[in-house]
Amino acid sequence: MHSARPSWADPGGGYPTGPGHAAGSETSAAAATAIEPVAGTLRARVLMMIRLSCRLLTPAVDPSGRWPSFAGPWNGLTDEEIEHTLNLKHQTASARRRELVLGGLIHDSGQTRKTTSGREATVWRAGAHPDPQVAEETRQDALRARARSLVSRTSGERLEAAVDALEAILRG
Repeated sequence: MHSARPSWADPGGGYPTGPGHAAGSETSAAAATAIEPVAGTLRARVLMMIRLSCRLLTPAVDPSGRWPSFAGPWNGLTDEEIEHTLNLKHQTASARRRELVLGGLIHDSGQTRKTTSGREATVWRAGAHPDPQVAEETRQDALRARARSLVSRTSGERLEAAVDALEAILRG
């Protein structure tokens, strides 16, 4: 199994180690550029809250309907709980959570909890997925996402060099 991890706090690495954007969308690219300086800090905050939730906290809606209200240990957080606990917009929270999943730092627990709208949502837990096959598939997904990011930002000879480097990574 591959043990090297990218530095999730370093900006500028391109998706999934940095903010991604939709190919061909100027507004998406501008949003990725704007969030890049703080994306690492936001990832760290999301990771910290998920880790803490496994030890200390249970986010819950308080009787007035406001977030957060903490009760006791809970094993992981949903996207909505991350958003409310850290006061982040959905797009920001879910993008940073996805980067953490691709980095092997959090995983889908296989459990769900109801959101404030009554729908079921995935509970995310800290650490790599306990199933080595799923963990390896996640690593491969991250490599593919990184390859797409490199290809979208590269052309000509640099593109050929990037493809050669990625093929070397996948081989070994």
